[in-house]
Amino acid sequence: MPAFDLSLREDIVGVISPPPDVTPNFNNPPSLQHIPLIANIILSSVSAVFVILRLYTTALIIRSVGVDGYMIAFTWVSFL
Repeated sequence: MPAFDLSLREDIVGVISPPPDVTPNFNNPPSLQHIPLIANIILSSVSAVFVILRLYTTALIIRSVGVDGYMIAFTWVSFL
């Protein structure tokens, strides 16, 4: 039994007709999938910098690591 794949059909039409200067592309439509991935990488890197700075400050400058420092480190590692 052949696989039922709508992307292989050539006679697919949209619900309404496209605007005058637009050609419909049902086989390989444009995607915005890369934008959340890039945002996730950038924001994870920024959070890593701030968490490392905070842990460095409490451990080496203040020399007093409390429960909050361990919880932040645990939460940040489990986030990754």
